[in-house]
Amino acid sequence: MKIFISGNNQRVWELQKIISTEHDIFIEEGKSSIPDLTAFNLIIDLNLDDNPQHLTRYALLKGIIVMGCAVKKTLKSMVAETNSELLCKLAGINSLPTFIARNVLEISFLKKEDEALIAEKIKALGLSYLAVADQVGMVTPRIICTIINEAFYTLNNGIASIEDIDKGLKLGTAYPMGPFEWANKIGIKDVYETLDAIYQSTHDARYTICPLLKEKYTTKENHIGAGI
Repeated sequence: MKIFISGNNQRVWELQKIISTEHDIFIEEGKSSIPDLTAFNLIIDLNLDDNPQHLTRYALLKGIIVMGCAVKKTLKSMVAETNSELLCKLAGINSLPTFIARNVLEISFLKKEDEALIAEKIKALGLSYLAVADQVGMVTPRIICTIINEAFYTLNNGIASIEDIDKGLKLGTAYPMGPFEWANKIGIKDVYETLDAIYQSTHDARYTICPLLKEKYTTKENHIGAGI
């Protein structure tokens, strides 16, 4: 299968860990030009919700499956934003850092009737999937980013240190990482923007962003250190 991949280096690296080398893969990152996209069987845009304008170059690829990150924006909103006639088969994936290199992908579908065809391509990648609604935050990012936000509130209120909060969550819940470890792996930018998108969509107070997390985002700090 010929696969076109667009996305930043970290996300591409995670995806390559789960895709067999038997496929013919073209990675856009760092290239000055891209080939004819009609030659590909599958397009994966790991940063689509950061660059929804990319849909304009995929939209008219009739019948070609396009899977793009749809955590910060829904598929429906990205299509409306680009105002493109859509001839490709579009699906959303959870491709935030740390969520990609898994055997089960979190997938949303713009059109339910496209699911069977898209499922065939996912199976050809040697993966399986969990279908979720086309909503900002999807499922796993919504849960993990909310936990991270609560950890920032705990730190901001002086209740415990970064190290103790991370240790407490791992020991108490058997999570693979503490919330600050996870925030650093995902990146403050993506955590903040995911939470902000969820809040703007729901106006639910539980997604109100902690001032300390907002400070880290606005000062463009993408990690939080133990010295805080």
